[in-house]
Amino acid sequence: MFGLATLTGIGAAQYSAALTDHRHTTMTFELLPTLSDALRILSETSGKTWTRTDFFKAVIDQALPLRATTPNGCGAVIEGMDRQHGAGLPALGYRRHALLSLAAMKNLAVNGETESKDVALESGDSDFMPWPAIKARRLVLKQALDKLPRPIADRDWDEYSTVFMGESDVVLLSQWVTVTDETCRVPAETMDELLALTPGPAPVSNGKAEIGVKHRMSQNLLDGPIKAAIDRACSLFYQDVWIHLREIAKDGTPPFTGVVEGNKLGFVDDNNKYKELSKDALRKRMQKYQRY
Repeated sequence: MFGLATLTGIGAAQYSAALTDHRHTTMTFELLPTLSDALRILSETSGKTWTRTDFFKAVIDQALPLRATTPNGCGAVIEGMDRQHGAGLPALGYRRHALLSLAAMKNLAVNGETESKDVALESGDSDFMPWPAIKARRLVLKQALDKLPRPIADRDWDEYSTVFMGESDVVLLSQWVTVTDETCRVPAETMDELLALTPGPAPVSNGKAEIGVKHRMSQNLLDGPIKAAIDRACSLFYQDVWIHLREIAKDGTPPFTGVVEGNKLGFVDDNNKYKELSKDALRKRMQKYQRY
């Protein structure tokens, strides 16, 4: 496991290896890059310099989650009647992170400092939602708000209040946490989204056309999970594959949201729109795999 000190000066290759290792564990805290680490990784990957301004513009425009370290003695609690009660969340072996709202991120970007009392939930916590499910819930909240009449003056408030970051409805940090560039941490889902927005350096051309080489089409978002289900099923029969794909979808494996209703699996497409994959749609998709 990598410690925070180990991540000082982390590069794109090391981050990729660390992230691969992280996805097989539940200990995410020690793998989160600092803001300066994130800028370095993005710059190395894209071949152009990412500035602090570039970073916050992308994160705020895309409403991507950010976290922050917390001081000693800061824990997760439930507040009621002017008293704090232990939240009863599983022990992690390390201090929990603060989670930044969109308003807090804008404040940090402009002023270099902000505050948060929201808890960054981890896998295993009762209210935890994976990133695809968070994006799906945002769409549901937005669709509900769009149906309500509201004055133009309230639109900015709506923007702040409805951008769900995965926060708990009842659990908070035991104290307000001051967040600065130095204490800010960038979670894996945010790095993934930013890296996806960042094209790699353009290949050096020798001026000669390559004969017989076709440009590869971008892989469909569902190809990865479907291939994984095929491997688990050891079969190309769509009903066998469906059984395993349904379990993959229930786990919230991207792009699935974790929403499974009957013979429909919820997922988020390239445009962050919520869609559903039916059993019959899988049958049609399976035809291309059966040709090989």
